[in-house]
Amino acid sequence: MKRALRFVAAFAFAQVIAYWISDSLANPLQYKSVLADGGPILGSFMRLPGEGKVWQHAAMWGLPAQFVRGILIAIVLLPFVKVFTGYKFWKRVAVLTSMHFVLTHFASSSPSGSNIEGFVYLRPELIDATFWAGQPKIILQGLLLGLIAAALCFGRSKKKEPKEQQGNAPESAPAPAGAPQKQG
Repeated sequence: MKRALRFVAAFAFAQVIAYWISDSLANPLQYKSVLADGGPILGSFMRLPGEGKVWQHAAMWGLPAQFVRGILIAIVLLPFVKVFTGYKFWKRVAVLTSMHFVLTHFASSSPSGSNIEGFVYLRPELIDATFWAGQPKIILQGLLLGLIAAALCFGRSKKKEPKEQQGNAPESAPAPAGAPQKQG
C-alpha cells in the first residue's frame, strides 16, 4: 500500500510539473494573441488572463486540478507498474509520452479544437484556428510527463542477468573447483 501511495504521489507531482513547465513555455510563445482577448470564439467561453476576477478562478485551481488529474491517471496506471518497471528508461518515456498524448488529448471523447472529437463535432472556424496550433504544447507536456514520471515513479529497470548466471552456462564453461568432471 505504501508503495502504491508513493507511486500515485510521485506521478501526480510529475503531472503538475509537466503541466506547469509546458504552460509556462507555450502560453506566452504560442498562445499569447489568443490569451490576450480570446477572440470572438474562445473569448465567449474561456477564462482569460486579462479578465481579473474571472481569471482568478483559473489561476487558483489550475495546478491543484492537475494534481487531481495526476492522481486519477496514476490510479489507472497502478496495475501496470510492474510492466513499466521492467522497461528500460527510454522505453518508459516513449510509452508514457504516447499514452498521455493519445489517451488524455488526441483520442479524448471531450471535443477540443485540437483533437479527433473536436475535428468531428466543433465548428470549422474553431478547428481551423486551433487544430495544429494545439499539438506542440500537449506533445511537450506529454514528453515532460514521460521524462519526469519515468525517472521518479518506477525505480530502476530490472536488468537481465547474464546467461551464465541464469543456469544456461555453455557446455565449454569450466566446472567450479571441487566439482566432479564430466567424462567425455
